[in-house]
Amino acid sequence: RTFECTKYMMSLKVFTLLHLYGEEVFAAAVDQVYDLGQKFAKMIAKRLNFELSMEPECNIVCFRVVKNGISDLNAFNLHIRQQLLEKGHFYIVQTTLRDKVYLRTSLMNPLTTEQDLTILLDELQ
Repeated sequence: RTFECTKYMMSLKVFTLLHLYGEEVFAAAVDQVYDLGQKFAKMIAKRLNFELSMEPECNIVCFRVVKNGISDLNAFNLHIRQQLLEKGHFYIVQTTLRDKVYLRTSLMNPLTTEQDLTILLDELQ
């Protein structure tokens, strides 16, 4: 039994990592994904048909695809997301900010590369 009663002792995995590698492994992983969020925002800003919702302060980046001649950008971005999900290479969610639909990435894996994000943007384009 654990403090969680009958639940699996989830803290053992965290304790083991802390014991083997120290706090530095966690700090490095957080730094990596936060830095990647900043890099991804810069990649988006350089593309013509993309718009950031705001400069990210962490590993979450919200953006949308904008194209001239599209009257309903909210529906357009929802459609693009659905197509991306059906292809199965990437999984992103959507969010609504100030009545606008944005695509939302939460960069969690420190092994994600800038090349992965370039491929994502290419697929969305």
